Amino acid sequence: MDRADVATCLAVLARLDDADLDEVTRREVERAVVDAARRVKKRAKARRDLRARQADRALLAGATRFHTEIPSTTADDPGGAADGTGGAALIRARRCYVCKTPYRSVDMDYHLMCPPCATENRARRHARCDLTGRTAVVTGVS
Repeated sequence: MDRADVATCLAVLARLDDADLDEVTRREVERAVVDAARRVKKRAKARRDLRARQADRALLAGATRFHTEIPSTTADDPGGAADGTGGAALIRARRCYVCKTPYRSVDMDYHLMCPPCATENRARRHARCDLTGRTAVVTGVS
């Protein structure tokens, strides 16, 4: 679209309130303007959603357990602290796998859990109990 086309379009839009413009033409032009605005908004929303999904995906790519679930994704910088909290936030909130509450702060070990559930899971991860003198029944397939 060249500058002359834009100038013509703006001139037509400026004349929408002219008294000599018939009602049918006015409605046609207004409808075209509304349709064009809707398409522009729709494309802008699709671009925002795509950027949000890509940003969240890139953030989750740094999670330790994420690599085993989706092996094709690679991360340049895992970015997690020693306690597993990455300090980064998702653009879109996710629901915790355990308690179902929405969260945005990502844990680098437990990316499917909210920070409180991830902290509790981390605390219980290495919990051991002494089974000396007891009989243990182990079920399941290894």
